[in-house]
Amino acid sequence: MVYGRKGIGKSTLASGSPDSLTAMFERGRRNLEILMVPQEGEPKLYWEAFKGYVNLFIESDLKTLSVDTVDRAYDACMAWVCRENGCTHPNDQNDFGKTWGMIKREFDDLFGLIHESGKGLIFVSHETPKPLVKTTKGLRREDSTVSTLERMEPSCSKQAFEVIQEICDYVFYYGYRDEHRCITVRSPNDLAWTSCGISNSFLDPNGNPINTFKVGSAENAYQSLVDAHANKLYDYDYEEPKKEIVFKTKAK
Repeated sequence: MVYGRKGIGKSTLASGSPDSLTAMFERGRRNLEILMVPQEGEPKLYWEAFKGYVNLFIESDLKTLSVDTVDRAYDACMAWVCRENGCTHPNDQNDFGKTWGMIKREFDDLFGLIHESGKGLIFVSHETPKPLVKTTKGLRREDSTVSTLERMEPSCSKQAFEVIQEICDYVFYYGYRDEHRCITVRSPNDLAWTSCGISNSFLDPNGNPINTFKVGSAENAYQSLVDAHANKLYDYDYEEPKKEIVFKTKAK
């Protein structure tokens, strides 16, 4: 999953994968020079049409499907399930979460087909700051402290967020740092939600884990991500060791 600043180039990054198709749920994004559905002049992407595209994608020679954004894809799935069950919102049913469960299964099962096919899947989302409460317990109750900070997370709904947590191998935050486009793969200070559980990837050439790296231009972002995954890039804060200067004196 890739999430972050609006307009930073998330769609360009996600579509950079060779032989990729973008399912464009976002409105007004037809100006991108990428292979996408729906095409110019076609109606917006509804869930039933998306299911047909997924089947065609699996049967094709294409290798990666990008879902832009997963926020709207989940909303489309919810609207379809509700329409099939004669309601406008899952809470209208008063069925103790049964309709919510149907939406989760429908959403999860469709993307499970892509996973089972062995093809790639990329989710795209925007960023939103969310409060993160931390409690530090002391020996006595009055010694305990509570601190609140904001952490960047995907802007999708809580229900979609739960599915993403279950199925995504990697979650990257794409934003700016000192006016440079950067991707964060690990966030030790917990300022952005990320997921990078594979320990032998995203290391620098010296074998040290990297947290954030520069990507250069938006068009070069995907290649930078590939290079970082292949342990070719250094962390944003990396400083080359200073060379020791040795002064030689002439022997008398």
